[in-house]
Amino acid sequence: MMSDAGKIKALNDAARTLFTGCKVLFIRGVKALPMLNKLIKLVRNYDRFSADSNPYGEHDFDSLQYAIKLVEL
Repeated sequence: MMSDAGKIKALNDAARTLFTGCKVLFIRGVKALPMLNKLIKLVRNYDRFSADSNPYGEHDFDSLQYAIKLVEL
């Protein structure tokens, strides 16, 4: 049987990688970025969660730097 954290992780991973079971919104500034498709690909393929950013194992938060901007997931 999958733990609650495991279920949440699976849902969060599906939302992030497939954009399913969620609503994806972009603010105007992000939507206007010429490299938006590359950024989306980075987010969808992201798998470097650490114990610091993911203490409960739910993959519900992390951040990455892209084009010298901090992007929070």
